[in-house]
Amino acid sequence: MMSHRSKILLMTGVALLCSLSAAKADVLVEIQGAVQRPGTYFVSDHATITEVIRTAGGLSSQADKRRIAGEQRISPNSSSSKIIVTIPFVNGSTRPIIASARSSFTPGNSRSGNSSSTIPNADIRGEWPIGGIEGWDVKKLPIAVWVEPLNDQELISRYAPALEAALGKWNQLWQELSMPKALLRIVNEPDKADIVIRWRRLKKEIVGANTLGHAVPLGEEITFQIPGEQQQYLWKRYKKAYIELDLYTNDSKFYGTTAMYWIITHEVGHALGLKHTNDPSDLMYPSIGVPINEDREREAQTILEKSKNFSSSLSALRFIYNTITVVSAKQPATP
Repeated sequence: MMSHRSKILLMTGVALLCSLSAAKADVLVEIQGAVQRPGTYFVSDHATITEVIRTAGGLSSQADKRRIAGEQRISPNSSSSKIIVTIPFVNGSTRPIIASARSSFTPGNSRSGNSSSTIPNADIRGEWPIGGIEGWDVKKLPIAVWVEPLNDQELISRYAPALEAALGKWNQLWQELSMPKALLRIVNEPDKADIVIRWRRLKKEIVGANTLGHAVPLGEEITFQIPGEQQQYLWKRYKKAYIELDLYTNDSKFYGTTAMYWIITHEVGHALGLKHTNDPSDLMYPSIGVPINEDREREAQTILEKSKNFSSSLSALRFIYNTITVVSAKQPATP
């Protein structure tokens, strides 16, 4: 059994930033593609695409202006904490092209993605890199996890079993992929950790009223090619990931053990490179969809055991790390 000393912290250098002007805005929008500063911004409710582009520093020189409906307005979805706007490139790609001269990147948390990528210089030849895979270098496995200790014995008794079960589940799933090394291992010192985890009372006015946790992976961008293809792809190679979990429900109650187990498992999925899915039965669906407080633990357990599964996430993980295994063999290992 994992001791409570093994539980985890989010480093002081990682924080959610929100200016006073941003706090007054209505909608969180992730702006991707052919703009000067791709990233996540607050914009006015039902802003036009032209206003959205202006927020991201204007169009890049490679934007396909013919395919941009400047007067079209964004339409926020009440069930989501943000929306995504992709500005097309001249090559007609339906996916945002992400290319950068910088070695570092900072994807935002699992609810509010962010990109620090920049458009490449004009002298870059051949195909520009497009978004490919995100995840850890398999040479680095197993990934070291440190959990910030909880000080309250009642919190330990409720949340520690959920954490242990969640990490154990990921190690079990990893074995099903027949990978050569173990996936996760617990360490007792934060400076030796690749993934750090902590519980905090999340500021819902910043992260969203329905946010139960978030994950922030950090790393570097590496371009690679598939043999026989000219197209370059990006591997966003993780070097560190931070997971923060909500300490209490909105009505100040404890989370049920079952709900906390699924929350942790979901956020670790993000820290491994998995994205949200549209399948309500999948682990990586952005809503847990069951009662979350301790008073309805049995009900949540019954619903989740019947409705949730790992099949889609496992298939995605298999694809990601089979690809990384091939790419990693030709790349220097992460320090």
